[in-house]
Amino acid sequence: MRGRHRSISTGVGIAITLLFLWLALKDVAWNDIRVAFVQADYRWVVPAALLVAADYWFRAIRWGHILPEGSIPARRLFPILIVGFAANNVIPARVGELWRIWGLSRHEGVSKSVGLATLVVERLFDGLTLVFLLALFSALVPSNGRAEAMKYGFAALFGTVLVGVVLLVMFGAHVERLASKVIRPLPAGWQARLLDIVRRFTEGVARVPPPKASYGGAGLLLGGVAE
Repeated sequence: MRGRHRSISTGVGIAITLLFLWLALKDVAWNDIRVAFVQADYRWVVPAALLVAADYWFRAIRWGHILPEGSIPARRLFPILIVGFAANNVIPARVGELWRIWGLSRHEGVSKSVGLATLVVERLFDGLTLVFLLALFSALVPSNGRAEAMKYGFAALFGTVLVGVVLLVMFGAHVERLASKVIRPLPAGWQARLLDIVRRFTEGVARVPPPKASYGGAGLLLGGVAE
């Protein structure tokens, strides 16, 4: 039975991949691609590939530091991360992030709530890094109103997320009680499911180590800019 389910899931995965590949490539101007390949300077391929590999390896190291201390080395997180980012390039809505949560739970025994919490913290660091770089760029180079609006918009967004994460860590029980009051008009079944999600996520965030314990330096704290 398990082998049959695996075959079905593999077939469905291949079918979905082929569908989205077709959607991505159906309007491609193949002659333009041929010309681009002919004119490309291939001397940069190897350095670019090495830099990309180093970037993903660095992300795996950072992910290991965000996870509860002593959990998983980067060499085991790297393939999970690579498959997740590969899925993001083929399937819309960043479904690869869900794979990372599932893969971390299946292969390393980390609860899905902790996995989700680490991804939220990871994206939070990416967002704050992006805000820092935008602020630095606007301070050095004159920018238009659209760039300023983007900078302040990102700052407000990720600042709000940061405050929310801090509140979850410090006042998790109070947040759960507030959530129970907010969703009270919903049906009882929905209330139970939503509260369970809030409770599990709160527990996951609380288990993520604080930055001082997790990061040996500012470089790991900043991580890579969100893709």
